[in-house]
Amino acid sequence: MTRTPRTRSSTPGLAAPQGGGQSQTVDRPSPHPGVVWFRALIAAGFAVLAALALTILIRGFLGLDAFESPSAAHEGDDPNTGALSAGVFVATLLAVVVLQVVQRVSERPAQVFLGVLAAAYVAFLLVTLFSDLTPSQKSGQLLVGLALAVIIAMLAGWAAKAPD
Repeated sequence: MTRTPRTRSSTPGLAAPQGGGQSQTVDRPSPHPGVVWFRALIAAGFAVLAALALTILIRGFLGLDAFESPSAAHEGDDPNTGALSAGVFVATLLAVVVLQVVQRVSERPAQVFLGVLAAAYVAFLLVTLFSDLTPSQKSGQLLVGLALAVIIAMLAGWAAKAPD
């Protein structure tokens, strides 16, 4: 594990840094890239399992057609969850990469990462709302998508965290 020195200026509401308002160096541990990628793959696997479980629960208990194509819904076929699984896997890996980059360049990585994640969900929301899906499909996708955004954020945070 290597340590990356970071500078942090004074923040309102916190004690002023030593040295008359000068910036101070904060030692933030940085995990080995191999550890981060190993954890990212594990996190992506768990995110896929969570996505499948959430989709089945939303379809079964609420009766919403979450991530179900119109042809599968009308023909009685089983819905294709392969695209959902691949999308969640890639989204989780991208979230870990974004969080790693944000941790290196920002003094407030959590706020920046949550802002990026919120912007991605808003884009997903707009694409879903303006698509030609049924109201049941839109509701199911937005509900599952919101839960997945929270799950992916937590898993990415775990994967990018420096081990204790």
